Amino acid sequence: MQSAEFTCHVQVNRIRNNQEWFTLTCGSGGCMKGVVREDNNMWCDGCENPVLFPRARLVSENV
Repeated sequence: MQSAEFTCHVQVNRIRNNQEWFTLTCGSGGCMKGVVREDNNMWCDGCENPVLFPRARLVSENV
């Protein structure tokens, strides 16, 4: 198998800010599902556990 390396240069022309720029995710083990707030606690529907320290994940929409 051959490997290849690429370098990409991009230019940001505008930023749409009609949505939040981050989302909270579980981050427990390999789980990266989003968390929801239930009764003042954070809960992961993916692994069905409470989340004490959610991770912030960048949301990027490339157009």
